[in-house]
Amino acid sequence: IFVPQRLDFYRQPIPAEPEPPAPKRATPSIGTGIAAELFAARTQAEEASKPVKPAAAQAIYGSVSTQNVLDAVKAALATNDESARVGLVEEDVRFIAGPEVVGVEEAGRVVKHVGDFTVEIRVRGGEEGVKRHVRVNAQEV
Repeated sequence: IFVPQRLDFYRQPIPAEPEPPAPKRATPSIGTGIAAELFAARTQAEEASKPVKPAAAQAIYGSVSTQNVLDAVKAALATNDESARVGLVEEDVRFIAGPEVVGVEEAGRVVKHVGDFTVEIRVRGGEEGVKRHVRVNAQEV
């Protein structure tokens, strides 16, 4: 109740290195006319049908760790006298990693990429943990 549904963190992104332009293939000189136009159209169609690489997750300097999440949760709990009594340690917080999640490393303890992640906060003695969303944003310079 006292922990917001989404926790935002801002980190400086590592600038992505631009990919070098693909070297142009030397096209054989076949002259002009219909054959040359057909060859050019076929070459363009082949290049357009190549699979596009998925965009890689943008890396950040440093990381967002479960300790950072724990500090934000403790600050939210400190606003109420009763919830401030809840004792949490770093082991009670973990990022939930699935095969589709990119950037969660070190056994669910550290995120090193910009993106949206889910974190589970378990209270000792509780049956189920509370799930919250963590958004790592690129900090504007």
